[in-house]
Amino acid sequence: MLRVKDNGIGIASDLLPRIFDLFTQGEQALDRAGAGLGIGLTLVRSLVEMHGGHVVATSAGAGTGTTMEVRLPLLDGQGEMDGLSSLIR
Repeated sequence: MLRVKDNGIGIASDLLPRIFDLFTQGEQALDRAGAGLGIGLTLVRSLVEMHGGHVVATSAGAGTGTTMEVRLPLLDGQGEMDGLSSLIR
């Protein structure tokens, strides 16, 4: 499990259930205009799920920051790590 917490703008409660949907974006301040296309969190969810995990976002609302939690399964044997380590070398 990996948990990342920030103290940024947070996520409104009505948006929270949809933030992993493609092209979903919250309201943007003028200083963040054009900040992104709304595909990043969808990509994160897809990659995590392809590896048997899941990702969850929580926020107490606007101005309270956000916590993202990614859970991935543990490898069940050294054999898989051997193949992976040969790629890293």
